[in-house]
Amino acid sequence: MIFFTGLVIIHAPQAFGQNQSLEQHLGLFGNGNNSLLNDIFSKVKDSVVQISTEYQPVDPSNRLYESTGNSPFTMKFGSGFIYDKSGIIITNYHVVSSATNIIVTFNNDNSYTAKVVGVDPYGDISLLKLDDPAGEKLIPVTLSNSSNLKVGDPVLAIGNPYGLDNTLTFGIISQIGRLLPNSDLGYSIPNVIQTDAAINRGNSGGPLIDLDGKVVGM
Repeated sequence: MIFFTGLVIIHAPQAFGQNQSLEQHLGLFGNGNNSLLNDIFSKVKDSVVQISTEYQPVDPSNRLYESTGNSPFTMKFGSGFIYDKSGIIITNYHVVSSATNIIVTFNNDNSYTAKVVGVDPYGDISLLKLDDPAGEKLIPVTLSNSSNLKVGDPVLAIGNPYGLDNTLTFGIISQIGRLLPNSDLGYSIPNVIQTDAAINRGNSGGPLIDLDGKVVGM
């Protein structure tokens, strides 16, 4: 679970050499990984999905990004990522908790219905299972150990903010071990990762990844 507290603006008044990237100047790849951010994105993007849910809203004032149109139902958008080749998708519990219909859309625009097969509302996690994804090439993410994260580690977030698919944002780990209040359900979520990578409505359920393209949070 991650949450967004604000943007960090980096001022770089001095000029860079012709062959020196901003990332190299800031020392972001000091761990020996010299891949550019677009290479990392390309490695993970096909493992990230858009989740569209149809539901009848109970509280119109408390929603993610939605579009009602002329339908009596409300569409709510979120994100998720492929866990394994059997068709298990991981997302946030609040993305699908009130859904009457769930549609998972891949980066190639192929869409499948899915059903909830497991939930942990206290950790805000849900597992989805795709209905008959025959012929779809499923590319699972690689999971890392989030307990190894340190403040200042660079991270990337991929998701679908406001329904805009495959959006990449970049930032750092701002702090770890945060306690996130959840007034809707009456309890707080412990051990939350705080990042300054832009996280907006519709990003929920999308992966937070490190410079090796491994998932460290959601």
